[in-house]
Amino acid sequence: MKFGSPTHRIQSLVEQAGKKLDLKVTCLYLAVVSFIHVEDTATGAQELKFVREYLALDLDRSLRTHEIYLQLIRDKIAPGEGLKKLMQLLSQPPRYKWWQVALWGSLSSCAVCSAAFPVHRPIMPAQI
Repeated sequence: MKFGSPTHRIQSLVEQAGKKLDLKVTCLYLAVVSFIHVEDTATGAQELKFVREYLALDLDRSLRTHEIYLQLIRDKIAPGEGLKKLMQLLSQPPRYKWWQVALWGSLSSCAVCSAAFPVHRPIMPAQI
């Protein structure tokens, strides 16, 4: 959520990560709040977490977060190592400054809008 993960995938990704850790996880995602219920089947302990994060877009760190997630799910790294990598990622400053993101975002939207919504001249009816 912090770096612009696709919101339609957050629920399934959290639940898959819980399965990997042998936890029963139920997740409900609403706009800027996630409700996550975690149950440890071995001990019977339960916990409900509220995660509130404002939406942002940082495609570089979003990609690196997803790579860490995939390594964890495919058993290439241990959960402790994955947590260490995520903490490192969170402590790093963004790669691009705010004005660079604003410049490239506005130029990209101009290019997309001009291609997707071409200017049409109205057809004038013949004058009688």
